[in-house]
Amino acid sequence: MRTHNGKEIVPDGKHIKVIEQPDGTTCLIIDKVKPEDAGDYEVTATNDKGAISSKGHLDVTGKGRDAPEEKPNFIHDLRDVTVNEGTPLLLGAPFLGNPIPDVTWTKDGEIITPSDRVLLTCDGKKVGLEIKPARLSDGGVYTCKLKNPLGEAESSAKASIRKVYQAPSFTQKFTDLQQLPTHDAKFLARVTGVPQPDITWYFNDKPIKESGTHHLKRDGDVCCLYVKDCKPSDAGRYKCKATNLDGEASCEANLEVVDKIENTQKVEPPEFLKRIGDCEVYKSMTAKFTACASGYPEPEFEWYRGDEKLYPSDRIRMEKEGSGLLRLSIANVDPSDVGRYRLRIFNPHGEASCEADLNYDCESLSTFKANGSAAGTNYFFKANLPTPARLRALDSRPKRPIGDQYTEYDKFRKSGAPLPLADKPIISRMTDRRLTLSWKPSIPIGSRVPVTYRVEMSEQPDGEWFTARTGYKPISVPPYQATLGEKSLARIPQVQHRCPMCFLDYFPSSYCSPNYDLTFCKAWQQLAKAMITRALVLSMTKVEGPKLRIRSCACDISNLEPFRDYKFRIRVENKYGISDPSPFAITLR
Repeated sequence: MRTHNGKEIVPDGKHIKVIEQPDGTTCLIIDKVKPEDAGDYEVTATNDKGAISSKGHLDVTGKGRDAPEEKPNFIHDLRDVTVNEGTPLLLGAPFLGNPIPDVTWTKDGEIITPSDRVLLTCDGKKVGLEIKPARLSDGGVYTCKLKNPLGEAESSAKASIRKVYQAPSFTQKFTDLQQLPTHDAKFLARVTGVPQPDITWYFNDKPIKESGTHHLKRDGDVCCLYVKDCKPSDAGRYKCKATNLDGEASCEANLEVVDKIENTQKVEPPEFLKRIGDCEVYKSMTAKFTACASGYPEPEFEWYRGDEKLYPSDRIRMEKEGSGLLRLSIANVDPSDVGRYRLRIFNPHGEASCEADLNYDCESLSTFKANGSAAGTNYFFKANLPTPARLRALDSRPKRPIGDQYTEYDKFRKSGAPLPLADKPIISRMTDRRLTLSWKPSIPIGSRVPVTYRVEMSEQPDGEWFTARTGYKPISVPPYQATLGEKSLARIPQVQHRCPMCFLDYFPSSYCSPNYDLTFCKAWQQLAKAMITRALVLSMTKVEGPKLRIRSCACDISNLEPFRDYKFRIRVENKYGISDPSPFAITLR
């Protein structure tokens, strides 16, 4: 209830309006106030638990002042403003004028009137406009015009609204399901959107609430509905509806309660979890393009250079791993390999493709040589290194942002939360009651923020996920020391690609004997350059310059039940949040 000087206010929709917003905000709008509108105002909110009130006083003054008359003038003009959608848009400027001028606001030439989102203010010294919340359509040129009998003035400013919201989108949908009586049915979906969408479940178009029959679960982007102890009456159409300020989306499927489950094929069109990125190489290096794909049935793939389809050969290798990792390797690159490369993935339910460029620098390389002897035997060490000019040439070329390679990268970049791991963990040393779990380290976004890892597990086939271990930190292992001498081997990594997805290739992976021509990754090129300046010695006991580190992530899981299978997945944590889970690994015991 709302009162004015103790009397209930009756809105007329013109001079007096009452606005109630979905978030619980209520406001009283008095248009073109009059002296009789002054006084005490009170609003009271009540429910079955009690009542609460809020009071305020309104003064209405005349436009005349005890001062010389003057025409309106802005002390300073309105200023351009840029805000995110969903936040308040504020414009204002102080002014002079006596009598107090009439104020008119326009947007792109159209007069602005007060509403549930628009508030116009003037206290005799300053004019103001507040739009809350701002929408994309609110962008434009705003003009404030002041007018009194002595003259008029106006000021304009441009308001820009940044797109922030994203309509809900189902990145994983559920499909029709069959289940046996007395068993639980599970509908699982993954939905994204900014702000995070609200989820509503429906059964035959009627909203579902938490009950003994239905269990609703939400974990980040994943939402799940469990139908417990299925009965014939539970058969029907189930729908998940996601809604936020930018729109809505839905996913529907049928549930059948049957005495025997028929074999049905899972439907999942192919999509990229990671796209290929641009590759930069020198003469005789190996170029690598790496992508990660998902889909069911497992997608087939084809590689193209321009419009020409590529086939495996002595120089070209095409690899595919069970985790969805796809890699193209081209050895001994020459100018004819330069161009636009495309990866196409496809299955019976659809297809997808991504592209990247191969950049090449064929100008001369600088070399260094070192000779040494031990026990009367000569040994020779040689490395081909790009000159500093060549390094700067490649570094200066425009590069495609790494975020373009990853699905939903913007969501993680804005929040600061880490990217999810692309690969499932690896299970090893498994016995009846314990096993060892290991995984590849997290890829940082922008500046490197310390991360820890959370290990989650569940029982096969439909157990609930729970946290088994948390707070695991990466272990840093110093780089290998290289020693050159009689009967010694230089353990040098052969790395030709700087893609973050392939950083494991930086690990020392092969033994290279002296008298062997080596090509180096950028970090080892800098290391070799430092070695030249201080003269190459036969034995290096300390590695100077940039250091390559091996990061190992592993933990032991114990107290497992014999003859029972489990699923394991990994999440990455930092001070900004927690990632989505990695793909899961299953024990097969």
